Amino acid sequence: MNNTIRNTLVGLATVALSIAPAVSFAHETGGDIKANIKSHAEVNHSIRGWGKYARNAVEGTVNTVVNGVLTVSKSNGTNVTVQTNADTAVKKDGQSVTIADITAGVKIVAKGTWDSTHSVLMATKITIVNKLHPVRQWMADLFAAHVVVGNVTVINGNTITVKSENGSVYTVNAASANVYSKSQTQVTLSDVKIGDKVQVMGDISGTSVSAQIIHDFSISD
Repeated sequence: MNNTIRNTLVGLATVALSIAPAVSFAHETGGDIKANIKSHAEVNHSIRGWGKYARNAVEGTVNTVVNGVLTVSKSNGTNVTVQTNADTAVKKDGQSVTIADITAGVKIVAKGTWDSTHSVLMATKITIVNKLHPVRQWMADLFAAHVVVGNVTVINGNTITVKSENGSVYTVNAASANVYSKSQTQVTLSDVKIGDKVQVMGDISGTSVSAQIIHDFSISD
């Protein structure tokens, strides 16, 4: 993850926090993130919030609808499958509608949970929209490409294995990562233990992550 991407992630957290009183933090361009404990913790909370949205939402144009299963084309050109059932809430212009109102060409935002292979989103809520929100989609894609949240299952030297909240398993190269505790005190990789809840920021390629920052929420000072 280059400095621009890293600073963009932190910048998004800045926007998210801008409406909260008495919250401030700073970061050095090209350097490590610097902040006081309270601000840094709140920044981390906002990053986790954006990451959760990225992992559990799909925004795009419906290509096909077959027996309640939608094929959706995202703005980045990839296609995903969205599964619906009788409990899936569908809305348009603030009003409740039905699955039958979702047809090819319709633009939607779907929220829900992924299956164990992270290939099908089981939608709990779908909103039919007039147009896609480019910034929201960009943020979702950015976090999906650079943030993993889950629990450590294996530690092997500088390599750790993380099972994410959506069930996917990632191999994390932590050799160059800065590691922080729950209160945002810098610690070392040796402080990370199996079972710890972590947030990893870095470059994701498939199920491999080259980490730059690891927050370990299980390490308290």
